[in-house]
Formats: sequence, structure tokens, C-alpha cells
Amino acid sequence: MTCVITTTPAQAPATMFSHPALLTGLASPPLTPISPTTITTKRNSLHASPKLQPPEPSYAMLRAHHVYALKYTIAKLRWEQVNNLYLPGQDADWNHNEMINKLEKELHNVQEAQKGLDQFPNCFAPIAFPKAHGPLTKEKFEENKNIELEKEKRINEELEKVFPFLKRLFIGPMTKMQAKRDFLLREQLKDNDLEDISMLIPTENKKWLMAQQEKKPNHPTNRKSYEQQRYEKEKQKVAAHLEFLAKQEAKEPPRKPLPLGPLTKEEWVATLPVYGPKTYNEAMLPSQREQRHRIISWLQRPWGTYNEKASKAMEALAELAKASLEEEKSRKRKEEMKKVELIKALEAKKAKEEGKKNAQESGKEEEGKKAGQKDEGHKAGEEPARITEVKKE
Repeated sequence: MTCVITTTPAQAPATMFSHPALLTGLASPPLTPISPTTITTKRNSLHASPKLQPPEPSYAMLRAHHVYALKYTIAKLRWEQVNNLYLPGQDADWNHNEMINKLEKELHNVQEAQKGLDQFPNCFAPIAFPKAHGPLTKEKFEENKNIELEKEKRINEELEKVFPFLKRLFIGPMTKMQAKRDFLLREQLKDNDLEDISMLIPTENKKWLMAQQEKKPNHPTNRKSYEQQRYEKEKQKVAAHLEFLAKQEAKEPPRKPLPLGPLTKEEWVATLPVYGPKTYNEAMLPSQREQRHRIISWLQRPWGTYNEKASKAMEALAELAKASLEEEKSRKRKEEMKKVELIKALEAKKAKEEGKKNAQESGKEEEGKKAGQKDEGHKAGEEPARITEVKKE
């Protein structure tokens, strides 16, 4: 169905797309442009037919198009601002910022208006309503306080019905202590706890306090200072700990204490693995070790007076040690001499083998030269014989 618009020739171009509904896609314009002549020719037929109602504009769609156009324009302006290398603070950059701010305000207003127009907004229905959080307002705080006071008042009224003596305990304004006792008494009655309740009743409480004061002994004049008392307590603790340690040591053998701080060089060397044969001290038999220990301990005794027997024994030991040292030195010297002689013999043997190899190589070279000279002589004798044979022929 084509929509024919009745307009005058002067108004035709202005009213063709003036209605906003034409931009929404609901009413499509005719495919062929309408000329003024066709409009005038069909005027009479239109008068006869009933007037058509203009299509209802969809304002939701208009808002959507408006939002899209604003976002596109803002993005284009930002792209120009970045890619055209405007100087910051100059007119071009400033004008762009001003225009972007205006368009963003307009976009915000359109989006706010869009919320009222959208019949089904693009959002999820809430499935839970969280409780209010954060600090309470003054009104809410006072309301809660009044509710608590009302609740407490109602509970006290019920208590006074059950325990009528509560009204007769205190007459007139209460002191701090009386208010505290009244509060504790009521709390205890709420929990149905009747144990030691007489302590909170004023008359019984006073009697009990007087009895306690009479029972109290007089304070001693020679009271110890705080430091003295602390010292005695710590002393008792240390004694109990030492006693406990002695019992533990009796039950279990004492453990080797852990080293404190870094290891010394000797301790570190002792931790290294040992390779090779045992030392003289390790290889000794238990009887030899015991004998050596006795001799050394006997020699290391402090000599207060000259002992002729001991001095002779010491001289004999010194001679023995000297002889053993000389024997060890001579043995080492002989071993070194043997090593030197062995090295020299090996070097001489090696030199002799190299001389033999050189002699064999030189002999082979001479034989090769002699063989070559013989071959040359044979060739020289054969050539004149051949020449004489050719001449005879």
C-alpha cells in the first residue's frame, strides 16, 4: 500500500520527511519520488476518499537511534582528537573537548528518558533483596533504642508481676551500686537462677559484707615489696624446673647439646668424610692404645723434684724417637732414590727405542735409493740394444 501525501508544490520538499515517524522505519516512503504534478492530478480523487491516519511514532525507537548517533559522533570526535595530533590546550583540542562534553550530557539525558520509555528494559529481575549495610542513620539508631527500651520495660513489668518484692527494694533514686545490683538481680531472675540471690538484696547484702569485714585479718606490717614477691616466685619456678630436669636425666641419658652459632674450622673439618687408610692412632689395638695413654699421662705429670729413674726413661724414649725419625728419613730418601733411578731407566729405554726406529728408517731410505739407481742402469742398457736391432732390420 502506497501512501499519497497531499501537499502543495511549495511545501512538498519540506513536508516529505518532516514527520518523525518516517525516520523510525514504521512508515516507509514511496519508492519513486513524488512530483508536484502527480500530487495535483490526484488531488480530486483524494478529496473523495477518507483521510488516512498518520502512523503512531515509536518514541522508544527514536531514542535508540538518538543514542546510537550520539555514541557514534563521540567516538568519531575522540578518534579525530587522537589521530590529528592536536596540541593540548589549543583551540582545536579545546573545541573537541567542549563538543564531547555537550554530547555526553545529551547522551546521559537521552538514556535517562529512555528508561521511562522502554516497556521491557534489558535487565534481570532481582531474585534477592540484600539488607541495608553501613552505619545506621540517627533516626534508625534512635528507633532501635526506643524498641529496646520498650522491650526491657515490658519484661520488667512481667518480672514485677511474678516477683512483687522488686518494687519495694529501692525507694527513690538509686546510687550506682544500687542500680548495678538491681540490674544483676533482674538478669538473674530472668534466667531463673535463684542461687545466691540474697547477695543482691540490700539488707542481706549489708549483713554479709559486715560479716566478711569481721573475718578479715589485720594487714601485716612487714609486707614484702612487689619485687621481692616476684623474686621468690621465680626462684620457686627455677627450683621446680631444675628438679624436673634432674628427674629427666635420671630416666634418660643426657643428649648432646646442639651447637650454638656457626661452626668453628675444627668442627667443620671434623664433619668432612675421611678417605684413605687409617691413621696410626686409629689402627692401634685397644691394649696398645691403653699402653700409649699410660706412658703419655705418666710423662705429662708435673715433676716437682728431679727423678733419676724417670729422667733415664725419658732419655731412652727420646733416643728411641730419634732413631725412629732417622729410620723414617732414610726410608723416605731410599724411596726417592728408587723413584729417580726408575725414571732415568725409563727415559734411557725410551731413547734407545727411538734410536733403533730412526736407524731402521734411514736403512730403508738407502735401500730404496740403491734400487732406484739399478733400475735406471737397466733402462739405459736396453735402449742402445733396441737401436742396433732397428738398424739391422
